[in-house]
Amino acid sequence: MTRFKTSTYAVVAENADGTFTVSWSARGTHGVRIKLQGTVDFRDAGGYRTADGHWVEMGEIYRSDALNLLTADDLAKLKRLGVRTVFDLRRHRRP
Repeated sequence: MTRFKTSTYAVVAENADGTFTVSWSARGTHGVRIKLQGTVDFRDAGGYRTADGHWVEMGEIYRSDALNLLTADDLAKLKRLGVRTVFDLRRHRRP
């Protein structure tokens, strides 16, 4: 289980058929961590409220660190999650 700043808990479980089940205690929970071998901070970015009052859907957008360290198993899991495009939003030089 992963603890969130909203004091709720969420779990992402991979099912035997390769699908995923996300459980959380309340809408608005965000930052669901998905366990990968090559990175420690891969998260579902769903669950955030938008400026116009809507919600970012779970399972649509993910954020992460160090994608260059992903294993073959990690890449297979990302494929099963439906990840098709990666945007690198880091600055080239950090201050």
